[in-house]
Amino acid sequence: MSKVNANSSTSNNTSIGTRRVIIWLKYLNKWNIEVIMSFWVMSCVLLFFIFISSPVYSVSGSPKTELTYADYYEAGVEAYLDNRWKECINFLEKSLKEYSLHRSALVECRKSCRKKDFVLRSGVYHDRGTMFMAFYEEIIKNALCIMKCYHRSNSLYVRSVAVAKETEQNFENKMPYDYLQLCYFKEEHIEKAASAAYTYLLHNKDQEVMKNNLKYYLELPGMDVTKLNYLEAKEYQELYIKAGNKYSEGNYGAVVELMEQALIEYQKALEECRFLCEGAIESSPETELVLSIANFFTSSLRCKVDCPDKLSVIYGEKNEDFLPSHYHYLQFAYFHIGKVRKACEAVASYLLLMPEDPIMIENKVFYSKLNEVQEEWFAPRQETVNIYHEQERERSLLQFIENEFIFQDGDSFQNESRDEVQNAVENMQTDSNSTNTGSTGMKKEHHKRSAQEIQFWTESNKIQVILQEKDLNGTLRFAADGLLTNEQCEKLVILANEGAVNGDGYNGKQSPHTEFEMFEGLTVGRAAVLANNGELDVETVILLLNVSEKARRFVEMYFKLESSLYFAYTHLVCRRPVPDSPEKRKDLSHPVHADNCVLLTDGRCLKERPAYTWRDYSAIVYLNDDFDGGEFIFAKDKETVQAKIQPTCGRMVGFSAGVENLHGVEAVTRGRRCALGMWYTLDSKHKEGDRDFAEQVLHKLVVRTSEEENQGEKTKIHFDDDKKSPKNQQNNENEDNVFTSTNHLNPPPVTQERKQDKRRDQQIHEDL
Repeated sequence: MSKVNANSSTSNNTSIGTRRVIIWLKYLNKWNIEVIMSFWVMSCVLLFFIFISSPVYSVSGSPKTELTYADYYEAGVEAYLDNRWKECINFLEKSLKEYSLHRSALVECRKSCRKKDFVLRSGVYHDRGTMFMAFYEEIIKNALCIMKCYHRSNSLYVRSVAVAKETEQNFENKMPYDYLQLCYFKEEHIEKAASAAYTYLLHNKDQEVMKNNLKYYLELPGMDVTKLNYLEAKEYQELYIKAGNKYSEGNYGAVVELMEQALIEYQKALEECRFLCEGAIESSPETELVLSIANFFTSSLRCKVDCPDKLSVIYGEKNEDFLPSHYHYLQFAYFHIGKVRKACEAVASYLLLMPEDPIMIENKVFYSKLNEVQEEWFAPRQETVNIYHEQERERSLLQFIENEFIFQDGDSFQNESRDEVQNAVENMQTDSNSTNTGSTGMKKEHHKRSAQEIQFWTESNKIQVILQEKDLNGTLRFAADGLLTNEQCEKLVILANEGAVNGDGYNGKQSPHTEFEMFEGLTVGRAAVLANNGELDVETVILLLNVSEKARRFVEMYFKLESSLYFAYTHLVCRRPVPDSPEKRKDLSHPVHADNCVLLTDGRCLKERPAYTWRDYSAIVYLNDDFDGGEFIFAKDKETVQAKIQPTCGRMVGFSAGVENLHGVEAVTRGRRCALGMWYTLDSKHKEGDRDFAEQVLHKLVVRTSEEENQGEKTKIHFDDDKKSPKNQQNNENEDNVFTSTNHLNPPPVTQERKQDKRRDQQIHEDL
């Protein structure tokens, strides 16, 4: 048995506590003091859940000096920012390798311990009390097994440091490839750069800049398109695709061989996905033991239910009915090679998963009419039965949770018979950014701010709504003043002068909406990079993030949203008329459109690609008014204007993103019109990764600046946690500074002259 250092941390205490409980269980009379036993066992179970959620866990207590995949990733990003391209490649490639090894080791330990048969001291359960004892004892022994496995597996022991959610999410979203594609390009590894860009793009289809990058790489001299590879392909995916190709060729023997192997690999991938769902989540805020355990379990359950959908995505495209389609290929191929019974089993397997499919029902009728076919041949395959029943049990339990743990007005259960536990469950929280699934814990509605809270926040930030729905002749729309001061507007206009690039955000098209106007833009990610390089004023870039966060928060409050609102895209954009454009124009600077659907000539709006269908709300904050034209318009259709809004410094327009809020911009005939455009989503899967990157870069930049100037305590920039309320009104004069530093910030010197060189090559190596 492994020895545990008495001086180790939380995990060591957990191991000691676990063994002590088992010793107690051996000698206690379970019939006479069952309550005491239950208390001890359940306490150890909770300690185990706390253990797996700890930031760092160590069995031996010895210090870790080896680098984790998170360390390599951070070093790679630093090298990227410092233009050290070879080191960037080296560190990021290592981070991807370490991440893969880390996940494999996790799965192996959890899998091996799950298969063990533990001898339970609880014995045969004669009543509900001993049944619970056996359940918790099983968990404790499984926990001990996993901990020992972590200790024995040196590779996992080194890599098991829990990383920040943002880092884990970056790997899920394939962010290392975003950096790698540029670093490869700078080192003239064009084929690798193209493959990295292609891999990133398959997981982030709305990234227009990356589409341009990939197109650029593919058009470079010497680029062999046949060597363009998807770097995250899984074995089951490759086999499935090969089987499909053999099907097209009529090689049915090869179809059977490849598709059967694909099913084996799919089951392995499904098992791996499910075990990875048993990782750490944020510690539960519950003080009730059972509620905390239920919260952890529900998080894992949601993740496991989502596994089939995750595995059905191949080369960025979701394949509907992915698992059943294997059996569709197999029944047809088996029939053509004369193995009719195998074909019937494939038909039955398909119908177990999709019992109402008319085509397969017809196939079954066809097979039934064959002379040699017997009814018992239509028995689904065992692996299909196992997968089906497992998924049905989990879906059923999750459905129960979602139906029962929902609150009505007044925070009461739908089922009034559960009033005695109402207060205990009321605070269960949902974490939409879990590393497991993007959703954790019992379902709970988003907290609605009271009218008093909204009024206080609005007044303290000096925001005033000037136009509401009735004034604008529509629904879910408003206009407000006070988002920025004149001085702040001037700073952001200078920022656009310094950093905006023609065609940025419009696939490189300098005149995307009308031939008579030129568009230039700046994303928050590129703004942070330019600030890091000393080409933009750091404080002004921080201001850019501040005002956009303030706008997002106001939209969330004004529309009284019941769930969190995330940034989907943020873009500082200016437009101006091209030289010699007509003074009197009938065209629009931006034609009437909706933000999440494609507007057709007949008035229908299709919520499908190329529209950004995940966008739910939009907002614009204007920076100036020294131009002619450029009014924002709400429209009933492409011909009928409902309302006009004149841009001016600090004015904001907010609205829902659907067909109910068609909008456009009238022609700009003189001057330069600048505004901050923001698009929001209720789906955390589509939140803006560029923003997380910008915050990371700015934080490191401010810390580095503070250290260099020997100001003592490290400076840390952060987002306001929005905890101020009418009960805590001190320092409200700084409420509008959402993104701040704890110490005074003296940014690096940046020339205030408008740079003539806009660094046109940034589209390849700085737009993230």
